Amino acid sequence: RLEDDDDDKLSSFLSTQDDGDDDCFNARLLTVISDYGDKGFPISNISKRWNQIWPHKPFPLPHNYVIDIHVVCNQTKELITIRKKVNLLKFLKWKCTGIVKFRKVDGVMLAYKI
Repeated sequence: RLEDDDDDKLSSFLSTQDDGDDDCFNARLLTVISDYGDKGFPISNISKRWNQIWPHKPFPLPHNYVIDIHVVCNQTKELITIRKKVNLLKFLKWKCTGIVKFRKVDGVMLAYKI
């Protein structure tokens, strides 16, 4: 767990970063889920907590939960990218591979820092 002063410094740094930067998305997400430490953070509350910390950098809305899937076209044999709309869990798994793990506990999906 970060000390309060470290939390303030991290929040200040992240508030100056661009929304499109995946590294900042992941850092912000880690800040949010660190609130619960080893207990895990309910993914259903991630956007609410995120928006409390960074109201000027809102969490993506559900219509923006889109992932890129790379496939080979059967006809042309070219690699193409398909954008697919997904639910929050799939979006987070795609966006945060290797950074956050997820586990269902008592019917609630929790996010944990790896």
